[in-house]
Amino acid sequence: DSSVPRVIVTGFSTDPAEVRAGSNFTLFIHLKNTSKTTKVKNMLFDLSAPTEGADEQTMAPAFLPASGSSSIYLDGIKANGSADISIQLNAKSDLLQKPYSIELSMKYEDKNGMQIESASSISIPIKQDARFELSEFEINPTSIAVGEEANVMCNLYNLGRIKLYNVKAKFEG
Repeated sequence: DSSVPRVIVTGFSTDPAEVRAGSNFTLFIHLKNTSKTTKVKNMLFDLSAPTEGADEQTMAPAFLPASGSSSIYLDGIKANGSADISIQLNAKSDLLQKPYSIELSMKYEDKNGMQIESASSISIPIKQDARFELSEFEINPTSIAVGEEANVMCNLYNLGRIKLYNVKAKFEG
């Protein structure tokens, strides 16, 4: 049998399901050995995230292992079998709300000990919390008589890393 066994990523999941910037999460990667006859063994996986940041002091990978390294070892996957690997990662706190790609490099051996290398990528959507503050209220004129009108103004400051659309504020007093 001269065919090369292929290991593919069939999907992934995260815990929690929604990954927030600045938080830890567990990434579960679902793998499949597509060969109908050959078991793969001695499997080494390495995760590589894109570097994010505006300058040298803030540049770092978008995802870092919460502890340990970014490498994962798996004994093997039987012919036509499936397996899952997992790693706990931390999402950088200043990431924008968008999907980020993680490259997964794979090294494994077939039944004859032949080295095989492969790669795949997965895309993890990051969520950012909306944060905002209101400035001090400005009332013009400063004193109002019963039945008169006045303007009340304030500024809304977006403190988060996401754009705010269609913001509506309701004030009661």
